[in-house]
Amino acid sequence: MEEKKTNVNNVDTGKKKPKTGKKKKSPLKKIIIITVILIPLILGGFFARRSMNERNTAFAETSALKHGELTGSLNIKGKVESAGKKKVYSALGYPVKSIEAKPGDSVEKGDVLCRLDTADLEMNIKQLRSELSAAEQNSLNQLNSSEQAYNEAVKSLENGTNPQIVNAENALSTAKIALDAVKENSAGLPESELKKAQTAYDNAQKSLDAVRISVDQEISKLKNNVDAIKNSMSNDAKEISVKRLENQLAEAKVTAPISGTVTASYAAEGAPGSGLLFVVEDTENLIITGAVKEYDIGRIQTGMNVLIKSDSFEDKVYEGRLSYINPAARKGANGEIIPGADVEFDVEIELTSGQTELRIGMNARLEIILEKRENVYYASYDAVITDEDGKSNIFTAQKDGSGKYKAVSVPVVLGTGTDLYTEIKGAGLSEGMVIINDASAVTDGQQINMRD
Repeated sequence: MEEKKTNVNNVDTGKKKPKTGKKKKSPLKKIIIITVILIPLILGGFFARRSMNERNTAFAETSALKHGELTGSLNIKGKVESAGKKKVYSALGYPVKSIEAKPGDSVEKGDVLCRLDTADLEMNIKQLRSELSAAEQNSLNQLNSSEQAYNEAVKSLENGTNPQIVNAENALSTAKIALDAVKENSAGLPESELKKAQTAYDNAQKSLDAVRISVDQEISKLKNNVDAIKNSMSNDAKEISVKRLENQLAEAKVTAPISGTVTASYAAEGAPGSGLLFVVEDTENLIITGAVKEYDIGRIQTGMNVLIKSDSFEDKVYEGRLSYINPAARKGANGEIIPGADVEFDVEIELTSGQTELRIGMNARLEIILEKRENVYYASYDAVITDEDGKSNIFTAQKDGSGKYKAVSVPVVLGTGTDLYTEIKGAGLSEGMVIINDASAVTDGQQINMRD
């Protein structure tokens, strides 16, 4: 059998031979390649321009410019209180015997609120009076005796019958007679006899003067004795004790210090009647108390009108008048301004609405009217922007030539202000014009998308 030979070079091994030479691309393929390259460039430019436009456009909330009455006010919180309020205390420790009034009762000044048990007190008073009666009788006897001695001494002096003075006067008269006799017979007597008689007369005169002084002093002593006895009778320790106990007996009947309504009672039958027992308040005449911060105190003054509202009566608005501003800041229990706390000044508001539905203890919202302006333009504070030179502007939303809106600056001058709004003045203002609520969000001429 003949062997068959195979040529290796002509065997297909499965591998492709490398291509040689260049082949032209088709026109369609070129178009596709160019399109793929250009589309991202075109889209990129579009989105870039869109992003730039968005960056140059602001979203702004707008509102119509307001025109009318603008009221400048200060809002604070308050508490309804009585214009007349009295706390009724007792310093006695006697137990409460009976309670005559309860919270809600109307009372007149002097009405009994409660009575204390004073049985032991009355017994002590009776005993002291008995002891005082005996002491007073003894003092009375002493007084009668002293007054009698004084009156007799004065009478004898006035009538010239005081025995000491009478004796001295008689002695002076005798010495005078002897002196006169010596003088008449002096020619036959030695000079020593005249001197002796003169000395006797002078001594008698001195003795009379001394007696008169002594009698005056004795009468003065008798008068002082009478006064001393009277004083001892009026200031006797037992009498003072009796008066003190009698005062306690009167205080044991606890009465209303003013006319009004009992708003609190702390008395309990059988418990010691000491400390705070009742609170009586005038519920017809009310005031509102509050506090104003240090930085606002210069804005208020007495006489300003106040609007009063309460959470209990949302639809009610009452009127009042600022009647009192404390000249000193609030202090703590030690009488010193509280360190680290906001400095506040107490104020009082007098109700001028007459009868109201307000009740003592209610919380109130107070609007103190600082200033009222009529027929003015006003805007929120955020709608106004002020530059470093102090010039203020607002921005209005106006259509441009393409029908889109842009922010246009309008110069204004600021007037009075409230917590929410400020008065603005300017030639370019008109009622109802659309203004941008936040002036800091836009610039002059910037395109805006409005949101009402």
